[in-house]
This record gives sequence, C-alpha cells and structure tokens, in this order.
Amino acid sequence: MARAEVRDPERLRAILESATRMAADQLEVERVGVWIIDPEAGTLTQGLLYVRSTQSHSREPTVLSVADHPEYFEAMEQRRALVVEDTRASPHAQTMFREVLEPHRIGSLLDTPIFRQGVLFGVVCHEHVGGPRKWLPREIDFAASVADMVALYFEEAEAAHVQRLLLLQERELLQAERLASVGILARHVAHDLNNAVAPILLCAAQLKTALAGDPRMLERVQIILDAAEHGVALARRLLTAAAGGPLRVRQAVALDAMLSDAASLLRAVAGDEIDLMLDLRAFGAYVEVDPIELVRAVINLVTNARDAMPRGGRVTLRTSEEAGRVSLEVADEGLGMTSDEQDQLFQPFFTTKPGKGSGLGLAGVRTMVEGAKGSVRVTSAPSSGTTVTLDLPAAVAAETGAG
Repeated sequence: MARAEVRDPERLRAILESATRMAADQLEVERVGVWIIDPEAGTLTQGLLYVRSTQSHSREPTVLSVADHPEYFEAMEQRRALVVEDTRASPHAQTMFREVLEPHRIGSLLDTPIFRQGVLFGVVCHEHVGGPRKWLPREIDFAASVADMVALYFEEAEAAHVQRLLLLQERELLQAERLASVGILARHVAHDLNNAVAPILLCAAQLKTALAGDPRMLERVQIILDAAEHGVALARRLLTAAAGGPLRVRQAVALDAMLSDAASLLRAVAGDEIDLMLDLRAFGAYVEVDPIELVRAVINLVTNARDAMPRGGRVTLRTSEEAGRVSLEVADEGLGMTSDEQDQLFQPFFTTKPGKGSGLGLAGVRTMVEGAKGSVRVTSAPSSGTTVTLDLPAAVAAETGAG
C-alpha cells in the first residue's frame, strides 16, 4: 500500500477501498469506515464504508454533527487511537450509541484520527459487530498506522490537484501572452495592410475603366477590388478596436444575398482546381452578424476546404432556415479529420496544416458565431471530407424596424 501512487480522485478512491479492505481483514472487524470533517459545516461525514461479510463498499454518506459529540471529538484531538472495548459503557461513545452504533450492533470501536498539517481532518473507524472486544497493543498500533497512511494519501492527492491547477494556469498564462502578442502584431499589420492595399485599389479602379469593353477581364478586376476593399475594412476595424472602439458592429444581413455578392471572391479564394457550388435555400432569411466578420469566416472555411483537397474537388456552400434558425454549411470532399483533431479544432494556434496554417482561423469563426448567439458543428472522418455548419438565430430585416 505504501508504494501506491495517488494521481487523481479516482485513484485515491481505489487506494482507500484497498486500505479499508486490508484493515478489516487484518483486524478481523466487520466494518471499516473513513470519515471526513467539514470544519465550516461542523460535520463528520462517512464517505466510504467497507463491510467485510459482504466484501462490499458503500458510499452512501452518514453525517454526524461535531457539536453533538464533544467527548468523542475531544478524544480524537488528543489521542493516537480511541479504544472503546464496550460501546455501551464508554462515555466517548454514549452520545452516538443510539444514532449510529446500536442500529448496526456495534459493540466495540477502535477509531484512529487522520491529521493533516496538525489539524484533525477525519477518522478511520474500525467497528466490531457483536459484544465487547479487547484490543491488543499491536492491533492499536496497526490501526494508527492505517490512519497515518490514509492521511499521507490525502496529502498526495491534494498536492497532485494543486500541481494540475498550476499546470493549467501556466498554460492559460502562456496562451494569454501569445494572444496579447498577436493583438499587438495585429495593430501593426492593420496599419501596414491599409497602406499596402491603397495602391491596389487605385490601380484596380484604373484597370476597371481601361477594360470597360472586356467583360471577362472586368470580372477579374472586380474580384481584386472586392478583396482589397474587404482587406481595407478589416484593417479599419482592427485599428478602431486598437483605439478603444468596438471590434464588431452587428446588423441584419440577408445571408443568401451576401453569399451571392461574395461568390466571385470566394471562387477566387477556392482556386481553379476547386468547383465552388452555392446551394442557397435560406430564401431571404436574415441573421444579425458583423458582415465583415461573416465574410471573413466564410473565406476561412473555404480556404480550409481548399487546402483539404490538394488534388481538387468540390466545395458546397449550403444555406437553410428552419424553426427560427438559419444554417450555413461549408462541405468539402477532402482528407477529413480524426476525432482527436476535431476535439482541438477550435483551440487558438491548433492547426492540421503544420507550417502552413496559423491555427487562428477556426478559433475566429467560433468567436464570431458564438458572439452572434449561434453555434458551430463539425462533421468529419478520415478520407470522408468535412462539413462545418454555422447555426445562427434568424433576425428581422432592418427595414421592418429591427436589426
């Protein structure tokens, strides 16, 4: 038993069960219980009981009031072991005789205190069923050793718990530091992006005028304009947030219309090897979102779908409305993901594309959707493609008085 390692609460319970079973067999007693004191509530609760005749453990709690049994607890504070050879005659057991001892025909007790850092923490109760019993010195020493060992296990369990909390806090701190660094970097990137996109917009506008007679090239120029304007909007939003303004501005957006307007940009993002299909069936439904953030989220999802199909394939954007909810699915025919990858998918900095992805795209998608009181679902399996579903509450069009 001394070699047992306490790693978590389940392991502690298994060790305590083994300890009570061993104590019952060695002392040949019917019942061995572990009781824990709650100093704030002023109670003693039996959290574990081993019954030797049935070779079973019970976790049904029995609760006693500390104030109702002063003699017993005074003895626990002062003695290495409370030896009660006859529960009917002992003053230490009289107050709890009718409440606990008599119903179970407990005629004799050998109770040993559990101390933690010099404070009474609990009791290990060895209960002899039947008449009085004389306890031998070696039995008393053994029972005290069991209590000392139980105290050690509780200390180790608490230390393991504190260590887990410290590791969790360390991870959260590192995560916060990384996100803070990203925020600082984002402000610089937003400023530089704004400056970089300005000449793109100017030249694209000049090209649009010069190519007025070529519809095919005009479509390409319009894609450049749309992408540049989206970049400017993102940069402006980041700079506003850095100055203390709102990061997101929500409004009622017609989902199907927005996707139709962004179709050329999304097809350019998908690339020539990807067949981007729009299956729009929300039929004029509105969602209350930040339109810039929603476009950015869809671009991220289409980019991920494209990267999951290195040999090309089809990406389908499908919308629907049902019972006040509006859904947008982005489905691909790509590599798919394992369940472990799906569990970590929305964690910042996690990516299934090492060296290529930042691990921030899907985290941003979830933040946007949850900020709009929606949810994100992922359905995927290796070699079976991936479907990401954004589920949003339906909104009322701005012109009808809401938005």
